[in-house]
Amino acid sequence: MTRSPGLEEHPVIAPKLAVTVLRAPAEPARVVALMPGLGTAVSGTWDTTAEHLAADSHVIALDLPGHGRSPAWDAAGEAPSMEWLARATDATIEAELEEAGLNGLPLHFAGISLAGGLALQLALDHAGRFSSTAVICSAAAIGQPSAWTQRAEAVRSDGTASLAEGAASRWFAPRLPRR
Repeated sequence: MTRSPGLEEHPVIAPKLAVTVLRAPAEPARVVALMPGLGTAVSGTWDTTAEHLAADSHVIALDLPGHGRSPAWDAAGEAPSMEWLARATDATIEAELEEAGLNGLPLHFAGISLAGGLALQLALDHAGRFSSTAVICSAAAIGQPSAWTQRAEAVRSDGTASLAEGAASRWFAPRLPRR
């Protein structure tokens, strides 16, 4: 990951991401922004976790483009990148904090898998905004672009079930019973 050159000069072209407020205390001490990984949504990923965070935390969660309640990426021919996703995420969080009157509170971000990589990009490009970022089950680079292109083509032609066996063999031990 690299810091985007001229970051401040380019407008955000990605859609506003869907935000779910998971907790809104009367007098919050901090804001915690959460994002699930690729192929998942806020609902079911962060609900239980939010219940265990400090009671004075205002907790929001954002869906990735095309996931959960977020619109699909539509950037007039602009290919999605981690830099642009970081810009869209930052802009969405900024708008949410402004609307809720929460600017000035410490802001923390946690992301799983792809969104963990996003946490790294946010820390790099928007370090002054975030008090902390948590990278969960992720890495600075996740796979090769050609592999993601092949997966996307397989899903478009054969649906997500076509990837299930390969995903299961990568994530689960061979002797784990399959259901």
